[in-house]
Amino acid sequence: MEEMKFTQKDIHGIDYIYNLANATLNTYNEYNFWSEFHQGTASNIAVMDLDDFYVSIIIGMHASFGSQQMTNDGYITDNKASAPYTILPVIATDARFICAKRIVLGLNDVCVATQIISNWAYSTEDATTIIEYPRFTFLNNSLIGLEDDHPPKYSDNVISELQKLVSLNTIKEPYTSCNFVEKIFDNLNSHSDSRGGGISSRF
Repeated sequence: MEEMKFTQKDIHGIDYIYNLANATLNTYNEYNFWSEFHQGTASNIAVMDLDDFYVSIIIGMHASFGSQQMTNDGYITDNKASAPYTILPVIATDARFICAKRIVLGLNDVCVATQIISNWAYSTEDATTIIEYPRFTFLNNSLIGLEDDHPPKYSDNVISELQKLVSLNTIKEPYTSCNFVEKIFDNLNSHSDSRGGGISSRF
């Protein structure tokens, strides 16, 4: 993201999504992501208090509902997989200003995390709006998945740009969901991604 040198103006341009997808693809290929990691499924708890203590906890399994085998004690066991699955607790702050934008979230998809963090870092819109932006995810090194059932969707111009990079396919729910807590100065904002159908709770 730092190498791309995005600005607030860039994220509203057609080239922004293409450049972000290209950078993500290059990173995935560099680290052999598809062979080294398994995406799995995850749930996140994001916490931020008045004294600016941050906590992001992620739990998950290699697949939804794990092995679907329940133990005698009432626990569902995980699937056994050779590759570790991705769990991404994220705490992001603005190093230039102590009380500027801070966000706590967690995901299991590197591609989605990159989009959310870059949109949040460079946009002037609130995080609730940013979380609902359309997203893409890499299904493999030659195929991007676009959310088919979640509005808003990418414009035809953005889709045309992405097709210059790799093939595109639509994907059905469930989508990767992101819950977060954001703080700007002393103003706290929490939001549950509508992709997960949850409601954020504040205590």
